[in-house]
Amino acid sequence: MSIVITSGPDTHEIDYVREIIEKSELTDDNKVLNLAGKITLPELAALIQGCKCFIGLDSVASHIAASVNTDSVTLFGPSNLVNWKPWSDKARVIQKENLEDIKVEEV
Repeated sequence: MSIVITSGPDTHEIDYVREIIEKSELTDDNKVLNLAGKITLPELAALIQGCKCFIGLDSVASHIAASVNTDSVTLFGPSNLVNWKPWSDKARVIQKENLEDIKVEEV
């Protein structure tokens, strides 16, 4: 299994992804591909369509996963799920008031 990590072009997001990778056990794993800030929205859609599973935050990427029928887990903070959850039978949503309260085992 390969892990691909993406973000938008914002330098704060790119730095955050780098920090996540460095603090995790993923740093020595050649199966992690860091594409943070490196791909366009159409490329992101194609990437998600080819994934076995998408895991991410409430964002355009989670809605892309729903639209291309990719299994997904989307993490939500204090948002209105009726209005903002991805509309797909393959979309699972985990919501907590504080995202930091979501445990790895729940995902």
